[in-house]
Amino acid sequence: MTLKSWIANGEKRLRGGPHPERARLDAESLLLHLIQCDRAFLVAHSDEMLNAEGAVRYYALIERASPASPSSTSPAKPSSTACRSR
Repeated sequence: MTLKSWIANGEKRLRGGPHPERARLDAESLLLHLIQCDRAFLVAHSDEMLNAEGAVRYYALIERASPASPSSTSPAKPSSTACRSR
């Protein structure tokens, strides 16, 4: 799936949480944290694919942040503008 598809799926999962108005932002923030990129990269490369390892890790981050998870926490902000290999 593409990066934008993963964000859409993450947003859908997070909509049931206590802050549905920021579900998309949270889904983007989690993906940006994972790939260690800034938002400009995401806008320019939203059609790129996420590799299998990245997909598993993103799903795990979404699950941790989802309302059904007992350890839900706010997502971290991206810490670097230098992107890691996906």
